[in-house]
Amino acid sequence: GTNYLIIGPDLMDLISYSNQRAIAINPATVDHKSLTVHVFDNSTVQMLSNEIMHLGVPDEILPAVGNRSILVLRVSFLDSEPTYSSKEMSTLIFGQDSGTNITMRSQFDACSFGKLQMNPANGENVINGVGELLVSTNVSGLSSRWYAEQLTRQAATMAYGDLDRFSHVMACMPPGIPYDQNRQTWFASAYLRSYLSFYNDETCIFVSVQLHEIGHNFGLGHSNGFGK
Repeated sequence: GTNYLIIGPDLMDLISYSNQRAIAINPATVDHKSLTVHVFDNSTVQMLSNEIMHLGVPDEILPAVGNRSILVLRVSFLDSEPTYSSKEMSTLIFGQDSGTNITMRSQFDACSFGKLQMNPANGENVINGVGELLVSTNVSGLSSRWYAEQLTRQAATMAYGDLDRFSHVMACMPPGIPYDQNRQTWFASAYLRSYLSFYNDETCIFVSVQLHEIGHNFGLGHSNGFGK
């Protein structure tokens, strides 16, 4: 049920096979910390099951209680930046206070009856939970959002250190990044039982999208069992 980023030669067939199906790749190296699989020119793919894996009942649901630190990354590329400023993101995600305004923070508090507090992260170059991040390449010419995610994680680690010290990292990506070579549009995505979630520009400030993606971080699948 865990999503891994596949890095290596152009293996579109491999990626399509891995759509919630069990596969074996040989040779390959797996980095469980960064959730990446590195494949090679001579890698072979074996289907272990023709059944689509049902994600409606995840293997593990992480405890959704306590105080959690949330780092929001406002990710800019050389030729594109998010629509909203860091200050706007902080206000729209965390709220100006713990009052009644509807935000990601207020709704996790409400849904958990006060048992889950999503607090803005603190740290160097982080203001009210939001940090600026520049990826030193252009959006134009990127082949997929997967590659954009890889570049973002590398840049974020360089700028902010080990990212898993935060409970959750929300990467607000700039507009113009394609889903892949065959599709332009995408909304948002998150890794199951992880701390990472990615948002396509304005979706980063949609409360329903924020709760949905961070729910994947806690280990929740889609209700119909066929989500990505």
